[in-house]
Amino acid sequence: MFDNNNYFNRQVYFDHPELAVNYDGTNQSDQENPSITIVQKYDSDESGVVWDAAIFLAKYLEYDYHCHGRTMVNLNIIELGSGTGFVGIWCAAMGASVMLTDLQAGIPLIKLNIAENSSLFKDEENVLVESFDWSDRSAFQWNFLGWKSLDQIDYILISDCLYYEQGMLALFQFIKWLFETLISRQQSHVCRLQILMSYEDRDEKMSIYNDFFQVSLASYSSY
Repeated sequence: MFDNNNYFNRQVYFDHPELAVNYDGTNQSDQENPSITIVQKYDSDESGVVWDAAIFLAKYLEYDYHCHGRTMVNLNIIELGSGTGFVGIWCAAMGASVMLTDLQAGIPLIKLNIAENSSLFKDEENVLVESFDWSDRSAFQWNFLGWKSLDQIDYILISDCLYYEQGMLALFQFIKWLFETLISRQQSHVCRLQILMSYEDRDEKMSIYNDFFQVSLASYSSY
């Protein structure tokens, strides 16, 4: 484990261990449920800790797949604004192929957390990380689509990223571009991609939340 006074860990356990498809419980003396251990930074900005909204999104996916008897194996997932990488790593432990993204400054922490939890992955190729600025759609088009084509993506996950006005507008424009691109390629408006977003209610951020959803509803209703 990374031993530094600027770092501390958070451990989150699966409630349904069968969903952590590569977990080998025979190596655990106390037979505890599998868990994800995330290295966090004391002196970081918002991206350096695991926020409750991220745990909520991960647990939502776990319970949804458990209740419906489904598996994430062979699913393709992109996480935007990954921060510590927790949500994407959680999905990778459930068997999905995952692309984690954030600004360049956040990439080292994501890579550290991928390494810390690598025993839960099928192989390293199932968990990739790329720097990505939402306002640069060309980077998404050329870099990520070399990994999977856009119509092969099952989920785009976004956790606690409605934090700044500038970032909110860029995120809205990016999601709008996604819909327009997918629809332009299909005969019908049916596609496999689902976008799941979680956020924590913060009184000082309510205007940003309201603006995002009002603009989104006005724009996406035509799709």
